[in-house]
Amino acid sequence: MLYKNGLLNISLENKATELQEVEIIAESRQNVTSSQMGLNKLDSKIINEIPSTFGEKDVIKSALLLPGVKTVGEASGGFNVRGGSADQNLILFNGATIYNSSHLFGFFSAFNPDAVEGLDLYKGSIPAEYGGRVSSVMNIESKEASNQHFKGEGSIGLLTSRLTLEIPVIKNHVSVLAGGRATYSDWLLQKIDVPEVKTVRANFQTLTLVFLINLLMVPT
Repeated sequence: MLYKNGLLNISLENKATELQEVEIIAESRQNVTSSQMGLNKLDSKIINEIPSTFGEKDVIKSALLLPGVKTVGEASGGFNVRGGSADQNLILFNGATIYNSSHLFGFFSAFNPDAVEGLDLYKGSIPAEYGGRVSSVMNIESKEASNQHFKGEGSIGLLTSRLTLEIPVIKNHVSVLAGGRATYSDWLLQKIDVPEVKTVRANFQTLTLVFLINLLMVPT
């Protein structure tokens, strides 16, 4: 005990303490659907179950839940795979190269989630058909419109609304998938009582059209 100002030296000794082993056991989902190495699949059901911002499902950001995939930034539509940069990824939609996969500076994906059937993300052993990419290849597939019955679905969100229709043109032969999406962020910005904000214009509209033709061989 000290009753006045003074110097007290306390000597400490190193001591190693071994903690008990902690074992965590959990059953993962059986998501192995093929023997392709470095391939992850996400279908539309899983994408729709992922929590979204402002009620808008994001196809690109849903891939961030996969191992080895990280976001470039909070307000960016790009992603990094296994330490690579965003420009080392190839994004395809029905086999067509997509050079700009986002809208409004990365806040929204360029793909209508209601028109997407699923995506394949190759993080290694990329098939030769996709060419050479350092990091990954993301192949997004659209839905196949029903050639039997007319179908439609839509959504109204805080910033965007969308509508997707499956139209049979010639029954059993030709069908069209038509999806539209638009934002009304301009209207919301004009309601903000700040002169600098009222003059800002930030909006986009997208239209997705997919034609499906079923050619049947007629015996002669």
